[in-house]
Amino acid sequence: MTMYEIGVVYRNITMRNVGVAITLNLFYFDKAAQQERKATAVTSTTPIISGVRIIDVTVEDAKTAGDIIGLPEMPIDGVLLENVRIYAKSGMTLQDAKNVSMRNVKIVPQKGEPLKLVNADVKTF
Repeated sequence: MTMYEIGVVYRNITMRNVGVAITLNLFYFDKAAQQERKATAVTSTTPIISGVRIIDVTVEDAKTAGDIIGLPEMPIDGVLLENVRIYAKSGMTLQDAKNVSMRNVKIVPQKGEPLKLVNADVKTF
């Protein structure tokens, strides 16, 4: 059974004191596999995330700004972050993601870079 998340909108959200502000992760938190990035064949059980919009979101005091992490064989596709403000201890990672758009996005980490890109296509406006 394939997991699909297509055309979902998250809007007008305020969060405080959360672990990870924004998470779209096709590795389901398998950190070892995420680091290895070994592609496998696409099958009927390969998860798909596409067309997610995150709009008017403010996050304060998060541990991590976020993770948008697809699979090497099935990148997350078509994510829009618009009017997003995240204040966190560490920044956001985008890995194996394409067609990611950021409009009026501010990520403020206490340490490190705001955005880490690994095989990701991001447009900022």
